[in-house]
Amino acid sequence: MPASSTRRRDLFFDAGFTDPDGALAALAQEVAALALPGEWEARTPEGGVAALAAYRVTRALVEAGSATTTDLLDAQAALTTAH
Repeated sequence: MPASSTRRRDLFFDAGFTDPDGALAALAQEVAALALPGEWEARTPEGGVAALAAYRVTRALVEAGSATTTDLLDAQAALTTAH
Protein backbone atom coordinates (compact mmCIF):
# COMPACT_ATOMS: atom_id res chain seq x y z
CA MET A 1 0.00 0.00 0.00
CA PRO A 2 1.47 3.40 -0.95
CA ALA A 3 2.35 5.80 1.85
CA SER A 4 -0.37 8.24 0.78
CA SER A 5 -2.99 5.50 1.12
CA THR A 6 -1.70 4.64 4.58
CA ARG A 7 -1.92 8.31 5.65
CA ARG A 8 -5.42 8.56 4.21
CA ARG A 9 -6.46 5.40 6.06
CA ASP A 10 -5.00 6.78 9.30
CA LEU A 11 -6.87 10.06 8.85
CA PHE A 12 -10.15 8.18 8.42
CA PHE A 13 -9.36 6.05 11.47
CA ASP A 14 -8.49 9.14 13.55
CA ALA A 15 -11.76 10.76 12.42
CA GLY A 16 -13.67 7.91 14.04
CA PHE A 17 -14.39 5.59 11.11
CA THR A 18 -14.63 2.06 12.51
CA ASP A 19 -13.76 0.55 9.13
CA PRO A 20 -11.53 3.03 7.30
CA ASP A 21 -10.55 0.45 4.66
CA GLY A 22 -14.21 -0.18 3.85
CA ALA A 23 -14.95 3.54 3.69
CA LEU A 24 -12.01 4.11 1.33
CA ALA A 25 -13.07 1.18 -0.86
CA ALA A 26 -16.62 2.55 -1.08
CA LEU A 27 -15.27 6.00 -1.90
CA ALA A 28 -13.01 4.53 -4.61
CA GLN A 29 -16.03 2.75 -6.15
CA GLU A 30 -18.05 5.96 -6.19
CA VAL A 31 -15.21 7.89 -7.83
CA ALA A 32 -14.72 5.14 -10.42
CA ALA A 33 -18.45 5.25 -11.20
CA LEU A 34 -18.14 8.95 -12.07
CA ALA A 35 -15.86 8.04 -14.99
CA LEU A 36 -13.89 11.26 -14.67
CA PRO A 37 -11.30 12.04 -17.34
CA GLY A 38 -7.72 11.09 -16.61
CA GLU A 39 -6.54 14.62 -17.29
CA TRP A 40 -8.36 17.90 -16.99
CA GLU A 41 -7.92 20.66 -19.49
CA ALA A 42 -7.12 23.76 -17.53
CA ARG A 43 -5.98 27.16 -18.63
CA THR A 44 -5.75 30.52 -16.99
CA PRO A 45 -8.47 32.92 -18.06
CA GLU A 46 -7.21 35.93 -19.98
CA GLY A 47 -6.39 38.65 -17.50
CA GLY A 48 -6.86 36.28 -14.58
CA VAL A 49 -3.28 36.36 -13.31
CA ALA A 50 -3.08 40.15 -13.58
CA ALA A 51 -6.43 40.55 -11.81
CA LEU A 52 -5.32 38.22 -9.02
CA ALA A 53 -2.06 40.12 -8.58
CA ALA A 54 -3.92 43.44 -8.49
CA TYR A 55 -6.35 42.07 -5.91
CA ARG A 56 -3.52 40.83 -3.68
CA VAL A 57 -1.71 44.16 -3.88
CA THR A 58 -4.90 46.08 -3.14
CA ARG A 59 -5.67 43.82 -0.18
CA ALA A 60 -2.19 44.45 1.22
CA LEU A 61 -2.65 48.19 0.71
CA VAL A 62 -5.97 48.11 2.57
CA GLU A 63 -4.34 46.24 5.45
CA ALA A 64 -1.58 48.87 5.48
CA GLY A 65 -4.13 51.68 5.44
CA SER A 66 -3.10 53.00 2.01
CA ALA A 67 -6.22 51.93 0.11
CA THR A 68 -9.92 51.89 0.83
CA THR A 69 -12.42 49.09 1.07
CA THR A 70 -13.97 50.43 -2.13
CA ASP A 71 -10.63 49.91 -3.89
CA LEU A 72 -10.62 46.33 -2.64
CA LEU A 73 -14.18 45.75 -3.81
CA ASP A 74 -13.25 47.11 -7.25
CA ALA A 75 -10.26 44.77 -7.42
CA GLN A 76 -12.45 41.85 -6.32
CA ALA A 77 -15.01 42.69 -9.02
CA ALA A 78 -12.26 42.74 -11.66
CA LEU A 79 -10.99 39.40 -10.39
CA THR A 80 -14.48 37.89 -10.52
CA THR A 81 -15.00 39.21 -14.05
CA ALA A 82 -11.65 37.76 -15.18
CA HIS A 83 -12.61 34.34 -13.90
